[in-house]
Amino acid sequence: MNSAGTNPTSVRDAGTFIVRTYATISGSDYAIDDSSFDNVYTPTVKALTATVTSNSVVAYATGVKYTFSITP
Repeated sequence: MNSAGTNPTSVRDAGTFIVRTYATISGSDYAIDDSSFDNVYTPTVKALTATVTSNSVVAYATGVKYTFSITP
């Protein structure tokens, strides 16, 4: 999954990043994990690219590691 965003027009600490993961089962979302990170990134005026990768391609597998990265 890739998505993009744009930083604010001024430079300041980006604040807290909150990452939440959900499983969708029969049209309902169920929370799996919730993490937040402070003092991670001070942006410049450019685009951001976010990428989420997994070490498994099996749906509903247990013990799967997801990696979330932001590229300025």
